[in-house]
Amino acid sequence: MRELAEGRGTLSGRPPLLREDVVVRPLRNRYSAEPGGRAVAKVVGGAWLTRRGGTEYE
Repeated sequence: MRELAEGRGTLSGRPPLLREDVVVRPLRNRYSAEPGGRAVAKVVGGAWLTRRGGTEYE
């Protein structure tokens, strides 16, 4: 998964930018009332986390 989260973005239609993340979902939706919803994970790329001009709010 980490390899997929790294590299250049491919969906924006603009010149290649850093890929921000990749979202991981189970094949069958899982719901749990305890954590509050569906099981979904996000793997954020290291280059996105350490980019110049980034903040903790992005």
